[in-house]
Amino acid sequence: MSPIQMSYVMSLDHLVTAHGLTLVCARCAREGDFRLDVANDTNDLEWKIDCACRERRIARADVPTKLQDATGDLLANAEKMLEDLSLSIRCLEPSCIRHPMETYRQAQDVIVACRCAKTTFHPVRQTVH
Repeated sequence: MSPIQMSYVMSLDHLVTAHGLTLVCARCAREGDFRLDVANDTNDLEWKIDCACRERRIARADVPTKLQDATGDLLANAEKMLEDLSLSIRCLEPSCIRHPMETYRQAQDVIVACRCAKTTFHPVRQTVH
């Protein structure tokens, strides 16, 4: 796992959790196993994202501390960025978790859809005071 990939996963974490989604191993999900071992602590020397078929490890010191903005663009690029790690973002609903999310752009928006819902992410607009 590269530092960039781990930083990407960390950036996705809040956005994914806030929208009732989860990160799974795509290979294990096909077998019905949706568990990832991610019991990481800020004091650990090594961080992990393990599943039944694969161990993903990186030295904590190698991971950049600056995270990316949690936007629709982050989700739009997730499948491509996580593909080498065999990770995928899924909806937690039982009818959805076995299936990859559909992500597409429409004008400036990013739309993320599963079998039970669709979420539209609008571009971040700067607030002028």
